[in-house]
Amino acid sequence: ITGSSPQTVNYGASGTAVTATPATGYHFVQWSDGSTTNPRTDTNVQANISVMATFAANPPAQLVISTVPHGTAGVALSPSVTVTVEDAGGVPVIGDTNSVTLSITSGPGGFDAASTVTASFVNGVATFGNLILDTAGNYTLSAVDAGDSLSAGPSNTFTISPAAAQLVFTIQPADVLQGKTQATVAVTEQDQFGNVVTTDSASSVNFTVTACGNPVSLGSALMVSGVATLSNSSQRFYALASGLTVGAASSGSFTGSAISNTFNVTANGDILFSDGFDGCRL
Repeated sequence: ITGSSPQTVNYGASGTAVTATPATGYHFVQWSDGSTTNPRTDTNVQANISVMATFAANPPAQLVISTVPHGTAGVALSPSVTVTVEDAGGVPVIGDTNSVTLSITSGPGGFDAASTVTASFVNGVATFGNLILDTAGNYTLSAVDAGDSLSAGPSNTFTISPAAAQLVFTIQPADVLQGKTQATVAVTEQDQFGNVVTTDSASSVNFTVTACGNPVSLGSALMVSGVATLSNSSQRFYALASGLTVGAASSGSFTGSAISNTFNVTANGDILFSDGFDGCRL
């Protein structure tokens, strides 16, 4: 209360103005005698007057989603995402204990099943410390507080990057006729969730097959947006064989290796010649 309090006035005289000033996040409701005049000045005072001001917390008016950080596939976003319930003046409504739910507004995937997407307000702030996305890409989030009929979003755009990379054969070798080269094979740099590391266009991948215990190069290919493709390998296959595999090893900005499924070298009745490669029966 601001202004003179208490006041002493003569019978029939008037007092001076007093003002009920709310704290941040609150608003004036009324005086205990029912008056809603604020400031108030009591006039023609003929008896003692004692009144108390009543205040109430401001009602929830909006939700605010904190800046969402960039993250890595399969790892909880850090720092945690928060949603604040505020009054019309932008002050947190600290007495609100409702819950709020996050959802994906835009993006290539959904929340991992282990994610916690609903949280209650504590002092006006709901904290989400376990938001996990497994699919790499760009996302935005939205928030809904059903209890207060409030919503917010989309959030800022954030990026989920692939997790630790590995080489994976995405085009497996096919069976080969004697005297022919291996058809197209390809490996992709991706994480355990299948997200391709599209930023890699610098690594080189060497493809080999083992003959007589030694690797024989089939050729090499440069990564293009995380994919290395070898078409029509440099080595012809003349020896009948079964259960062969192609090995892939990358070097440069990414180092990794992979082994393909098995393939066979099958008979070709047109073969009339051979080279040194058929000296080893694979």
